[in-house]
Amino acid sequence: MHMPRITRKIFTDQFIWMVTLGLIVGFIFPPFMILLGIPEANVMTPLFYTASLTAGFFMGVMNFGLVHFVVRPHLKELADRMKLIKETVNDKTYQESDVHCMGDSCFIEAVSDDEFGESAQAFNEMVEALQSAHEVEYVYTNFSKALSSNLELDGLAREAIHLLIEHTVCSAGGLFVEDESDMKMIYAQGIVNAEQIVQHDYIVKAMDDFRIERITLPENIEVDGLLTHFRPQEIVVVPILFKQRNLGVFVLASPVHINEQSLSMINMFRQGMGLALNNAIAHESLQRLAALDGLTNIYNRRFGLKRLKEEFKRTQRNETPLGVLMIDIDHFKNINDAYGHLVGDKAIVLVTKTILNTLREGDVLARYGGEEFMVILPGASEQNCWNTAERIRRLVEDTRLKINDQEINFTVSLGYISFPKSEVDDEMELLHHADQALYQAKEGGRNRIVAYSDLLPETKTKSKIA
Repeated sequence: MHMPRITRKIFTDQFIWMVTLGLIVGFIFPPFMILLGIPEANVMTPLFYTASLTAGFFMGVMNFGLVHFVVRPHLKELADRMKLIKETVNDKTYQESDVHCMGDSCFIEAVSDDEFGESAQAFNEMVEALQSAHEVEYVYTNFSKALSSNLELDGLAREAIHLLIEHTVCSAGGLFVEDESDMKMIYAQGIVNAEQIVQHDYIVKAMDDFRIERITLPENIEVDGLLTHFRPQEIVVVPILFKQRNLGVFVLASPVHINEQSLSMINMFRQGMGLALNNAIAHESLQRLAALDGLTNIYNRRFGLKRLKEEFKRTQRNETPLGVLMIDIDHFKNINDAYGHLVGDKAIVLVTKTILNTLREGDVLARYGGEEFMVILPGASEQNCWNTAERIRRLVEDTRLKINDQEINFTVSLGYISFPKSEVDDEMELLHHADQALYQAKEGGRNRIVAYSDLLPETKTKSKIA
């Protein structure tokens, strides 16, 4: 029940009511004394009444003073902290940054076990809830920015794992994406042997059930093999879905129990990650399609030239050799005219596979034209180029294309150049000289190899002929 309001200030009302109550007590005090047996002549006098009313007045003032010095500071502290919270939230909201009070400046110390203590505790819980809600909003904003700005799969995975580790209790994590029938690791931080994780049953179970799997490792149980650089207490496997289709999983490990706040954060990441991951996978597929030749599934001319430019710059920077081969199928027009374009396409595919079987990891093969190929050989000297070219020439010569009951044989001509033995200014000049060597190989009778250095006047011609 609330006392009737007199003014718009509660403490002013409190003062008025306490003084009034004191005066009432002072007024009824003399008759009360008569009831206690004090002679009426001694108490029912103006002096006694005045003294009684004065005492009642001062008692009211003293009671108000106690309220003012005992209760009011707590309420003032509560009001000040509320103002601080308001200013902090406003500032942090407009700055789009996280909310964290410095030290104990936002909290109130609960110094009593009554309603004031309960109010302080409720206020502190409210501040913590506000901080948590604002942190979630802040993280979600950053996460949304990261998702929208990363169409590259590697960049998206790296940003997502970093944010998850930063804003949860997890200390290690990785993103694994389903690639056809296999799972491949895109990015991992703090995980040992990340590529082997995809073989574990709990990943398959999480993806089959479309739900998060939590694995708790009690301290008294020995673990065969380590997942992380530390001993995890809990591991969580989070399937990433898009339109009820599994795209991949997050695997996160924590040295402590994963609390509800971290789980909520992980769920939030999971919901936004589905669309972003689907877009990144689609973007990567389009990039791969744009880079590959539709018939041979090797680099097309455009991306082959792009790789040549990259390798030439790396060669100049590291001062290492770089070889380029140009290859052309001999008399290819005759194959098309005699057997048709479908057989011609099969011949191109067969030559592509033959060339790929001779190349090292790191070498680059691109379809330069209809029946013409470019091979980039990082670190290859002129002798290395010759060895590779000769292997290709012999393998193609020994290859037979079977069409029904017929066997078609064909050969290739090759020209090559090695930088820096042959000096050039840029990658296009390098390619041009390799093409010149190829032209001389074809003019010289085909099924042969010519080095660009053999074409230089000061160099003795030493074309290698089969």
